[in-house]
Amino acid sequence: MSNPQDKHSSQLSRVFSWLKSAALYLALFIIVFQLLDFWRARDLPKEALPELRYQSIDGASLDVNAMSQESITVLYFWATWCGYCKVTSPAIERLAKDVNVVSIAMASGSDEDLKRYQAKRDYSFVVVNDDSQAISQSWKVGVTPFIVMIKNGEVVEYTSGLSSYPGLWLRAKWADFRY
Repeated sequence: MSNPQDKHSSQLSRVFSWLKSAALYLALFIIVFQLLDFWRARDLPKEALPELRYQSIDGASLDVNAMSQESITVLYFWATWCGYCKVTSPAIERLAKDVNVVSIAMASGSDEDLKRYQAKRDYSFVVVNDDSQAISQSWKVGVTPFIVMIKNGEVVEYTSGLSSYPGLWLRAKWADFRY
């Protein structure tokens, strides 16, 4: 006859084994993506940034360096055709309520195309049209989405790929606090 305590102990052992495996896979996942971010951002400017003046699709003049003097400013490189951007853009929309966000739409059509795209999805974050990809090439952005956080005219954080609102918000607040 089996002892109920042995059965409970066996189940508990399996749960701990599963949790240990899950923690190991999570740690490995985080390390791999941190290494990918590091590799993708190897060409990002390391010193003070040059003048970053852009014009939004609504005609507003934007001075990213000046914006970053007040608080963290997020540059969000994305595209209308990017599948991951369709998941990350709602997080950026929400983040734009808390911090300065300037999005750079890569190879995504005319200003009017971008306005329709934003209206259809109820996005209000600031968009700069980079249809020729001159801006993204100057930043050496090779993947979308790519997110750069700037404080006092310097790159302080960056990430690429899928991003959630809580993750972006925590990165922005941590960077704002540190710098």
